[in-house]
Amino acid sequence: MMVDHAGVYTITCMPTGAQYVGSAVRFSRRFKQHKSDLNLGRHKSTYMQRAWMKYGPEAFRFSIALVCAPEMAV
Repeated sequence: MMVDHAGVYTITCMPTGAQYVGSAVRFSRRFKQHKSDLNLGRHKSTYMQRAWMKYGPEAFRFSIALVCAPEMAV
């Protein structure tokens, strides 16, 4: 996985199929921030936060959808 690249990513809740789509200048940093916020119960997406609390971290898949130049990512 190209975690030190920029682009578009998805976070999928496997039990429900619901997806969060975002962009990042550096995937690894953004994925860590999402996980930290979710584990602390303070993620900006209340839907994803509730699903994280209900199904647990193992129910989520972090995937890279598109790699691009950092200036095009955000």
